[in-house]
Amino acid sequence: MIGRQRNTYGMALGDIALPADDSVIKRTRLLLEEGLKHRGYQISADPSVPNCATVSIDEFWAWFTPGFWSVSFEARVYCTITLKKPDGSVKLVVKGYGINRGQVASDANWQLAYDNAFRDFLSKFDAELEKVGY
Repeated sequence: MIGRQRNTYGMALGDIALPADDSVIKRTRLLLEEGLKHRGYQISADPSVPNCATVSIDEFWAWFTPGFWSVSFEARVYCTITLKKPDGSVKLVVKGYGINRGQVASDANWQLAYDNAFRDFLSKFDAELEKVGY
């Protein structure tokens, strides 16, 4: 589950789930790979490479907030990332947030909230990498 819908009384109406062949780990890996490739890094599954990353997914969640005229679809993606090079390591905390306002709880509205969170995450990831010289 990656999200939950609630009514104005706080009662759960339904959960938001990824397709059976998808996972939060897969989505996060693709997001981090995109951010690293953007900075010129090549991605490898070889454990003997000199540079590597360890990631803790701290939050990957969306929620629905009902309103009078529209509803808000909000999503957060937070990760703690440790990047290791032969000369040392650095720990980054990257937080992405996205919001989308709509009228109905459709898959498209949820996806837009996550897309906005992903864009925000990638922008902040890039800024953090720049700050630490990666």
